[in-house]
Amino acid sequence: MAFELSDLIPSRSLVIYTTCSPEEIERRLTEHVDTGRQRAASDKLAYSYRGEVGHGRFKMWRITETRGSLVPMIEGRVEASPGGARVHVEMRLHIVVTAFMIGWITSAGIGAVIGAIGAVRSGTMGGWFTLVLPAMGLAAVVGAFLPEANKTERFLLGVLPQRPMQEGPYR
Repeated sequence: MAFELSDLIPSRSLVIYTTCSPEEIERRLTEHVDTGRQRAASDKLAYSYRGEVGHGRFKMWRITETRGSLVPMIEGRVEASPGGARVHVEMRLHIVVTAFMIGWITSAGIGAVIGAIGAVRSGTMGGWFTLVLPAMGLAAVVGAFLPEANKTERFLLGVLPQRPMQEGPYR
């Protein structure tokens, strides 16, 4: 298995096998997702997510008070299957955040190499610190993304009753 740049970009995929019909899944998700169609402003306080739900698909993100740009964008598709439905879920960073992250880590990586070369040439240790910067940037993004992805996974598993399946685990 070869290493690819996409391996550095935080994402998560899962498949949930549920006893709910596709229509029931849509109803259950709509109860928790602010789709912008609610009537009263006070109703919006009851929602954990914002986005779109319908036609066998959903696209949403968790409503947070902090780290909003590192919240996973959640896209899902629902397929009817024997005994219920299968829900395919993809969680990724927003494309603008991903582009910024790649640019920042690339710039920090180039700076780190230049700093390390300077440290070797001058015989000092100061330039070696720059090697830590790309790793710190990646750790900050992954460290913010993973807890949010875990919350979303727990939310979906709590809202959609799982069914025993012969096809393997839910992931």
